[in-house]
Amino acid sequence: MAPVENGVDLNTLVFSKLTPQSDISSFRCSAYRDLEDFLLNDALKYQEENVAVTYLVHSDGRLVGFFSLAMGCVASESVADLGEERYYPRRFPALLIARMATQDNFRGMGIGAEMLARVFATAFTLCSKVGCRVVKVDAKNNERTINFYERHGGFITVGSGDETIPMIVDMNKMPPNHLDVEKTLADFT
Repeated sequence: MAPVENGVDLNTLVFSKLTPQSDISSFRCSAYRDLEDFLLNDALKYQEENVAVTYLVHSDGRLVGFFSLAMGCVASESVADLGEERYYPRRFPALLIARMATQDNFRGMGIGAEMLARVFATAFTLCSKVGCRVVKVDAKNNERTINFYERHGGFITVGSGDETIPMIVDMNKMPPNHLDVEKTLADFT
């Protein structure tokens, strides 16, 4: 049976790339207006300029979340226990979760964890094609957000900040079967 949380069947979430025709006007994230503003005003520009790609998440035709991905890097001293030091580059290639948000009234229903699963599926694919050692996020500096990334992705904190906290996951320490990668990539439309 499909996991259903408060009317959202997580197995039927639809993931699609943002396009100029995408209707994003209904998205509200009152807890983080900057994330709402990014989606409504900047995401398409970032995509057109090849800065970040944004994916929308729908449930029964309703926009329930989005995430944006970009390439980044992490200084080697931020990543502990990566192997023999003589092989350390000065920076490790990373997939950056540039933005991620769930629509008001849909938080706490598992949608964020499903979005994170797609992020990791993308990272595993990148690891085999171009090199991608780390998934990085600059998480909002609050207990709920930090706990979310720790609990659902195994992220660890590698620095500090006032508004955001840098967090990473070493892809080499994740088992390849951590996610059903083929399933999670197949539903990107």
